[in-house]
Amino acid sequence: MAYAFIASPTMLTRDQLETALTDHGVAPDALSKVINVLLWFGFLGFLSLEGTARYIYSFNYNMKVLEGTHNKMVSAGSVRYIINPAFAPALGVS
Repeated sequence: MAYAFIASPTMLTRDQLETALTDHGVAPDALSKVINVLLWFGFLGFLSLEGTARYIYSFNYNMKVLEGTHNKMVSAGSVRYIINPAFAPALGVS
C-alpha cells in the first residue's frame, strides 16, 4: 500500500489520502480499515490540534486511544495526515 504514496506530499488531507488509496485499488468501503492499518503500523500519523505530529508510538501503541483522537479530528474535519519521515527517502515524498 505504501506505493500509493510515491512522490506524494508528506502532508495529506483526508480527501488526498482517500484519493491516493482508491487510485491504487482500495475499495471505498475499505478506506477506514486501510487507514487504520497504516496508522497502526506507524506509516501514517496525523497532526494534533497543537500542530504536533502524532504516530502510534505517541499513544504508547494504544490503538484505541489513537482511534479516539483520530475519529474526533475526522468528525471535526480538521485531520491532516503525515507520512512518517522514515519512509520519505524510499518514496521520494516532498
